[in-house]
Amino acid sequence: MGTVLWKTACNASVFGSPAIDSLGNVFIGCDNGQWVVMDGLTGGVIRIHQLQGPIRSTPALSTDHRAFVGSLDHAVYAYFDGQPQWRFETQGNITSSAAISTDGTIVIGSADGCLYCLDQVTGDMKWNFSTGAPIFSSPAITEDNLVIFGSQNGKLYCVQASSGELQWTWVAGGPIYSSPALYRGLVYVASADRFMHALDVSNGNVVWTSGESRGSFVSSPAIGAFVYIGSMDHLLYAFDGKTGAIQWKYALGSFIESTPAVGYSGSVYVGCADGYMYSFDGKSGQLKWKHATGGRIIGSPGVGLNSSVIIGSEDGFVYAFQ
Repeated sequence: MGTVLWKTACNASVFGSPAIDSLGNVFIGCDNGQWVVMDGLTGGVIRIHQLQGPIRSTPALSTDHRAFVGSLDHAVYAYFDGQPQWRFETQGNITSSAAISTDGTIVIGSADGCLYCLDQVTGDMKWNFSTGAPIFSSPAITEDNLVIFGSQNGKLYCVQASSGELQWTWVAGGPIYSSPALYRGLVYVASADRFMHALDVSNGNVVWTSGESRGSFVSSPAIGAFVYIGSMDHLLYAFDGKTGAIQWKYALGSFIESTPAVGYSGSVYVGCADGYMYSFDGKSGQLKWKHATGGRIIGSPGVGLNSSVIIGSEDGFVYAFQ
């Protein structure tokens, strides 16, 4: 349908992506440094935290009411039950989103080239791993507590979550902005080399590499019936997860940095720099609806408990579509 359930003003461009907790509350960051918590049903503002720099990452939410977010002020912030707990400063901008480990730590990348492992409660650093190049890719953690992430040096790394010990590396043909996605023993990752890749999680061996797109991949893959990703060539792609064959593709009105989200019904949602929010049938690629906002959409959508789709826009609003 694509009707607007609500939209809430944030008084600054919203390039960050939403996280949604078990109660349906929406956590999202804005370019004025405000980290806003909203009621997912009404869009009403529950609380606002003021950080020291713009927020371009997605908040990470734990099951014990902890929340973590990075900022362009170089710092990682932690909150517990809505109260600030600690701040950890790196030496570079943070657009990477934190991944929460089962061992009581988080891992997050920084433009200073390091992946940091921090204690969730205290913010103390357990270890860091230097790649020598900025990290914009968000890490993913496997069931075996391996951390996989990409770097601007074109390498995908796999390290132990407990120690940061390197397990394997794989070299792409260009910088990796995209964040890896994990599914059934495979890690899917795209690169500025304009290819989509599937690797074996256990050793980094390539299982398949897709055909070349006409633009770099900055968007990250999302897993549903297929593997979905947007490209700077304006196309949304759906790849077969086992073979890499293109199942469908659809031309949008501009480049796509937004990472798709897969809804409960299998619908695929993605924002675009043309300012529109799009909804597709995940299997056929048929456009179900699109709705304009007042500015570019760079962040990624989140799916609410009531199947609403939440997205921020450059126009300074957060929207909920149904």
